Amino acid sequence: MIEKIYTGDGSTSLYIKDIEETYHARQGAYTESLHVYIQQGLLPIYDRNIDILEVGWGTGLNTLITIDSIKQYPISYTALEPFPLPKEIIEQLYFPTPSLKLLHKLHSIPFESKYTEIPKFEFCKIKLKIEDFETTKKYDLIYFDAFAPNKQKEIWSKQNFHKIYSLMNNRARLVTYCANGQFKRNLREIGFEAHHPPGAHGKREMTVAIKK
Repeated sequence: MIEKIYTGDGSTSLYIKDIEETYHARQGAYTESLHVYIQQGLLPIYDRNIDILEVGWGTGLNTLITIDSIKQYPISYTALEPFPLPKEIIEQLYFPTPSLKLLHKLHSIPFESKYTEIPKFEFCKIKLKIEDFETTKKYDLIYFDAFAPNKQKEIWSKQNFHKIYSLMNNRARLVTYCANGQFKRNLREIGFEAHHPPGAHGKREMTVAIKK
């Protein structure tokens, strides 16, 4: 069962009772996503056209704040979500973003189709797990926003990050809120250059991994 919750910055998130897990930090969904995926992910490399892959699209919040951040350079955004949210849940969501009006539209467009109605932004969502996703495209930025390793262990497998490494351009970035010890060791063994700046809301660490 999924239920809406309010977080510390006034934005909403979702709580899954079956696994006792939230989609975002209870201290603030919007501010967490902004810190992890925009401030540590997009903005440091956004001086050219960018191809983004999101693993774990969920509510679509990361897409909205990416749209808010569009400058003169086009962004192509691919989102993987094998378990899309029902319409009645999406209608309850609120985030303090100028792009909130696009939330229902992004959730309603068909999977596998390209959405190009936003200037300098191309969007496509795909109803697949990362394990089943195949493409010849290479990405400049990976938003990895799956549930925590102790809740969704399989998606954090070393094999998946080998695959993600192969999908990245040289010097591309992977960003995630997670700084789990085994996860960090796996990244370095695969060949990533791993950094761990402070996370959102006073969290000691998050992860920025760069393909060497």
